[in-house]
Amino acid sequence: MFPLTNSYVLKKISIKDIAEELQVSKTLVSLVLNGKAEENRIGKEVEMRVKETAERLNYRPNPFARSLRSGKSQTIGVIVADISSKFFSMIAKTIEDEAGKHGYKVMFGSTDESHEKLEDLVKVFKDRGLDGYIIAPSLGTEKQILQLKRDHAPMVLIDRHFPKIKTDFIGVDNYQASYNAVEYLIKNGYRNIGMLSTLSNNYNLKLRVDAYKDALRKNGIPVKNKWIREVDYERMKEGIDREIEDLLHGPKPIDALFFTNCDLTGFGLEKIYNMGIDVPGQLAIISFDDPQSFRYSFSPITAIAQPIEEMGRQAVRILMDKINHPQAKHEQFQQIILPTEFIIRESSPKKYY
Repeated sequence: MFPLTNSYVLKKISIKDIAEELQVSKTLVSLVLNGKAEENRIGKEVEMRVKETAERLNYRPNPFARSLRSGKSQTIGVIVADISSKFFSMIAKTIEDEAGKHGYKVMFGSTDESHEKLEDLVKVFKDRGLDGYIIAPSLGTEKQILQLKRDHAPMVLIDRHFPKIKTDFIGVDNYQASYNAVEYLIKNGYRNIGMLSTLSNNYNLKLRVDAYKDALRKNGIPVKNKWIREVDYERMKEGIDREIEDLLHGPKPIDALFFTNCDLTGFGLEKIYNMGIDVPGQLAIISFDDPQSFRYSFSPITAIAQPIEEMGRQAVRILMDKINHPQAKHEQFQQIILPTEFIIRESSPKKYY
């Protein structure tokens, strides 16, 4: 037995130390610690002794050595538009938790809707030998996605994708969910419906804007450009303050407002309340995305809730399958459209004339 002196405790314990402690081979210890005891017919008693000794000596596996043996880094990369966004931070947390169940760590990166930043992040992740990618791509990043496909890199797109590029994808029907929400306002008596979005290369936001316009047209309401406002992503708060001021103080103010994401809604609510606008008395509100805070707002917000946790779980499930079965045909892709939930709250009541 090794005496547990201070110098020994400080020493990094190796498989060799455990083998010498138990007077068994390093191969046997390695097989046990890598979960291969049963398939190599190592007895339960021996397996337990190895594990107990490893725990007692505070053994920690060397991830670099493990990656050399397995050819895997046990790390995946997650690239989104903005990791600080409520929507993407919630997805990121789910992905991190799910990946951990498979023994994987996660590296995160934000593109700020820039194709150059996506290209840089992919290069960094490639250089570090990551095993796969979960990406929420921006418009204009088809080149980078196609290159990853040509490299046969395990990859799942989440929230956004390019219909003409065959890839694994997890998302929702942005168009139909938005169309239904705007039509709900129309059916409840609202006619002067504004929309607030961001100026960004975001395929989903484009679908939400298109749905807003189509819902108005198909219900006999003219689309007025003055009621469609887009703000700069980098200066969102300042842009929202300016646009909401104009929408609500014009000669014919809007009576309802559709926000295309929850970050816009959050800043918008602050401005609306500061202006003293009564919600829903003077203005009805619907938001795409439903963070928990919307349930406890001064006037709880009607919202389109995306199945964020399920999106993260499905993305990790598909990616792990691709990483662990590289021999599978690359032409086989899963494209999963999950249902949203339209949650009606106090911010969008029926309007009475």
